[in-house]
Amino acid sequence: MRIRKGILLGKSRDWSDLNRNANSSPGFLLSVIGAAYLGFADISLQSHDKILHFCSFFILTGLFYWIWDSNSIRMLRNMCILVCTVGAGIGSEILQGLLPYRTFDVYDIVSNVAGSSLALILSEVYHKKLIVKKRRDRFSRLHSDAIGNFESQLGQDLAAEDDVTDDEENQDVFVQEGEDIALRPVDPTPIVQS
Repeated sequence: MRIRKGILLGKSRDWSDLNRNANSSPGFLLSVIGAAYLGFADISLQSHDKILHFCSFFILTGLFYWIWDSNSIRMLRNMCILVCTVGAGIGSEILQGLLPYRTFDVYDIVSNVAGSSLALILSEVYHKKLIVKKRRDRFSRLHSDAIGNFESQLGQDLAAEDDVTDDEENQDVFVQEGEDIALRPVDPTPIVQS
């Protein structure tokens, strides 16, 4: 498992073939710094507080999921649940409750968990589609290579059959009940019944 440094630092022109049209990503580290500032600074955003919690944890979880270059969806899911949903989503609200200028709010936890969960679900669905597409492309390449090899081998076999002599053409396999398979020459003269 590797870290996609472009997503981590925000210098990515593409997301390692995830989305070639993305010009840049905001970077996970920049997003964490911004979310930490909003979460622990002595500021008040009461009007859209729950929407801000939902959106910030949606973005953080989505970026955290795609930092890791892995095909193991289960491992990525467990890491996101542990780090983003439980550690950051619930842990940050508990820490805010300990600060004298911040208050603990259960609905903030609900918003954090909802945003994190939605990002995780959407990332998993998209990741599964990517894995299926990679497997399908790999199988189709293998299948087309196998068909190409089969056709070239078939062409060689057909060319070799044209060189068969008359004696070899008169060989055939006959099996009668109770007999073992035996290779017997076929008499080319027609059978005439009188």
